[in-house]
Amino acid sequence: MKLSRVLLVIALLISSPIVCADYLSFKGLDFSMSRDFMAKHLESEGYKCGVGENSWGGEAFKCEINDAWIIIQPTTGAPERLVFNCQAINACELNFREVAKAISDKYGIVMRWEQASGGMSSFCGIDSGTKVCVSGSSAGILGAVIMQKVGELDF
Repeated sequence: MKLSRVLLVIALLISSPIVCADYLSFKGLDFSMSRDFMAKHLESEGYKCGVGENSWGGEAFKCEINDAWIIIQPTTGAPERLVFNCQAINACELNFREVAKAISDKYGIVMRWEQASGGMSSFCGIDSGTKVCVSGSSAGILGAVIMQKVGELDF
């Protein structure tokens, strides 16, 4: 009897998707990875990575290919935030509401509207230790997709 239970558990493990990380994966990146591992992954896809200036004039660890960029923050230590421009996710032809809906549909995340400063708004949701926000202008123009590592006290 015990052998059949063991075989049943093994069969379930083999047939079920196994989630190794406690974080949502987006574009092959998640917060279980080190910044160096993320950079190597992106460099294998043709991105060039290094410390540079972000869109707000501060220092950022940025990976770029053509017009696409992904920012990994902070520049040192464990990654806690990822920012993707529309070219990095092939979504420049979509407005930010459409991108939020696509992310919600793909990952099963409930996205809620949040008012932000500077005329920007966001749709945000939390899943698997990751807060995902899709920001855009009041006209619906996509700004960026932002992934934020959620700590125990952030809930």
